[in-house]
Amino acid sequence: SYSIILKLNSNKKLKVGALKTIFLSRGFYVYNGSAYGVGGLLSRIKHHLEKRKRLHWHIDYLTSNSECKVLRIIVCKKRNLERDVSLEMLKEREFIGIPKFGSTDDKVAKTHLFLIKANSEGEALKKVEKVYKKIGIRKIYAYLPSFFAMYTKRSANLLL
Repeated sequence: SYSIILKLNSNKKLKVGALKTIFLSRGFYVYNGSAYGVGGLLSRIKHHLEKRKRLHWHIDYLTSNSECKVLRIIVCKKRNLERDVSLEMLKEREFIGIPKFGSTDDKVAKTHLFLIKANSEGEALKKVEKVYKKIGIRKIYAYLPSFFAMYTKRSANLLL
């Protein structure tokens, strides 16, 4: 399971697959996801970090935008946390859910993307870490995007 902390530098209208056009305000966001397919977590995160890519998941429409910057990737070795993290964020005042974004296969959590009420990257990171602690996860890893560029699948699996 992972969470990606992003910064959107300007207000944007985005065409996002079947969601049609959505409006996102400039600010800090967090997207909660998981990776079980071929290539695992490293491949999924590397895909999210690419600007030019095949647009497959909702988050791709945001991360491929020139006004969007990935700031941190939070990784937790426990599986199936994206729903628990998203449900906890829906309860918190510091997070504003973006309806249906990234949650078409999740009938319980109505979104996996949240605007974070934060004034800095550090503040956004602390608020996301606090959510993990609230759901009982004590060990998480917060990586800079550059971390993923220097590892192959084999070497990263030792760390992730």
